[in-house]
Amino acid sequence: MADKELEQVLGLLTYGVYIVTTAKDDQYAAILTPWLTQVSVKPAVVAFSAPRDSRVSQMLSSGSSFVVNVLRAGQKTLAEDFLTKEETSDPLRGHEHDFTDGGVPFLKASLATLECSYQATVDTGKDFVLVVGEAARATLLTAGQPLTLRQTGLQDLF
Repeated sequence: MADKELEQVLGLLTYGVYIVTTAKDDQYAAILTPWLTQVSVKPAVVAFSAPRDSRVSQMLSSGSSFVVNVLRAGQKTLAEDFLTKEETSDPLRGHEHDFTDGGVPFLKASLATLECSYQATVDTGKDFVLVVGEAARATLLTAGQPLTLRQTGLQDLF
């Protein structure tokens, strides 16, 4: 298949925009990812893609948790802000946030959150890993529709 055609067909797939947050030893990490999928229903398991060397993927280990912050349509600016915050010491600075009972930060401006217990990291042999977690708690924070990658116009950055 020609590269151009491959890009066109992959561009037809639907992607949401998510900010994944985690915490370890009083340090926080956050990453923007459009690659998140539900792997199973019972139990509810999700997987997301993260750069191999990201703070999020490095901080997750057995017994840890992460939160998937589902962004709301119209939150393109919030998504763009997290394109550059991943490697900062305080990626949540300037964003109203709270913490789960387990101490993981979440963004109050999110449409919804999905708190997950870390299960595994799958090495893809490339520059990214797939992180797998079992959903422990879901919270709908406000009404609305989810933000999609196509709405942001950021497709070429991933």
